[in-house]
Amino acid sequence: MNILTQAFNQVFSNHPYNNELIKQLNDHIAPIGGQNTGIAYAQLCSDMSLSLRSFGRNVLLNMIHDMDEQFRSSAGRMARYYVKNTRERTIMTIFGPITFRRTEYQDRLTRDNYCYVDRKLGIMKRDRYDCNIAALAAEMYASHNSMIKVGEILGQMINGYELDPDNERTAISRQQVFRMVNRIKRMKIAPSMAEETPETLYIMADEKYISLQYRTKEGKEEQPRKKMNKLAVAFSGREQVIKKDGTFQKRWELSGKWIFSYDDGHFWPQLRDDMALRYDEAKIKRIYILGDGASWIRAGAEDLMTADTRAKFALDRFHFGQALTKITKDKEKYQLLFDYALHQDKGSFQALVDSIIEDKPQNRDTIQKNSDYILSQLKGIRTMYQEVKIGCAMEQAISHIMASPFTSVPKAYGRSHLPTYISNRIHQQNGINIRRHYIEALDRGLDGEGTADFTINDLDMSMFDGSDETYRPAKTSRNHRNKSN
Repeated sequence: MNILTQAFNQVFSNHPYNNELIKQLNDHIAPIGGQNTGIAYAQLCSDMSLSLRSFGRNVLLNMIHDMDEQFRSSAGRMARYYVKNTRERTIMTIFGPITFRRTEYQDRLTRDNYCYVDRKLGIMKRDRYDCNIAALAAEMYASHNSMIKVGEILGQMINGYELDPDNERTAISRQQVFRMVNRIKRMKIAPSMAEETPETLYIMADEKYISLQYRTKEGKEEQPRKKMNKLAVAFSGREQVIKKDGTFQKRWELSGKWIFSYDDGHFWPQLRDDMALRYDEAKIKRIYILGDGASWIRAGAEDLMTADTRAKFALDRFHFGQALTKITKDKEKYQLLFDYALHQDKGSFQALVDSIIEDKPQNRDTIQKNSDYILSQLKGIRTMYQEVKIGCAMEQAISHIMASPFTSVPKAYGRSHLPTYISNRIHQQNGINIRRHYIEALDRGLDGEGTADFTINDLDMSMFDGSDETYRPAKTSRNHRNKSN
């Protein structure tokens, strides 16, 4: 029996709730007597949650104290560090608050302060919550986008199941959630390699304007109160959703989907660099850029075209149909305009538009504006209906990814904080484990701007070990990162 097992058994046997919990369990099992009701069962679960959390705190405390004592008496510590003092510290864990004693040291050479226990547990200076709770806050905010709601959920998790909860007392404050989420400004994570590179790749693109809290001045110019955030969704095709009984639903899903978003710089060159990490570019023969026809979106076809890959822009069917509806609601005229646009017949299209304007001169500006829009997008319309054919779901994507968390409820964001929230949201939508990356980022350390770069692998220096050591290449995960020591 090792030291850890002995400590575990000691904590369990001396646990203050142990005897009471066993008595409650026996009473609930007994066929006669007792209150075998739903409320009695709920009370039992509440007491069990309280007992298990208390047990978890005691195990952590014993582990931390043993950790501190073993390092303090180790030969390596004596050779490198002086003992400075011993202090208590209180932190909040997923089992509740714990107050533990740990030793602080001073480096014999550099005179820098060092606390072995704090470093071992990944606790930063002045932290009130451990890294697990901070990582959960970042992960939850990427989904809920409400710091108040995240604080309430975290408070309930920490306090466990209670039959009579006091949410106002247990909730973590919005300001504390804000500090935890913004502790890491950005996590640069390379896209995972696609299982299969398609010959035809589709990329939907759009932008979303998100309100900012205040205007800022850059030189003599005042910056706007809204920030344009560009988004692209790359996919290899679409698949019809299958029900449990094997029949097909009317709903379709994008296959091989990956989301790209960048908060600064040129959009398409950055996307091209990330595409090289996700796909075998030599296998891609065709790229279709899908969107509403904005100039920056159409520019993507030129930026992504290579000697071996043909790239074209295709206009979203939704915006094409919307523009036709604004010109006329007459079904016959609508169909005629549709056919003229599809067959690139500008003359007939404009002639019919002129006749519609004569009938409704009061709508001249609206009709002419939408007519000009369609005539400027004829190539994209033809490409969509004759080559792409599967349509474009970017309106739904931008609504789900950006609009739902950031603009569905009126609110504004700090200019320096919004990129952090968008970055975490994109990682969450791509299925990246934010919780693990957040904690590993704290272990790795951050640069001067609060960024953790997982695209740069740690160097493997084992080849310089002594002759009795064997060189082994470093293992990297699919998203190009190593776990730090």
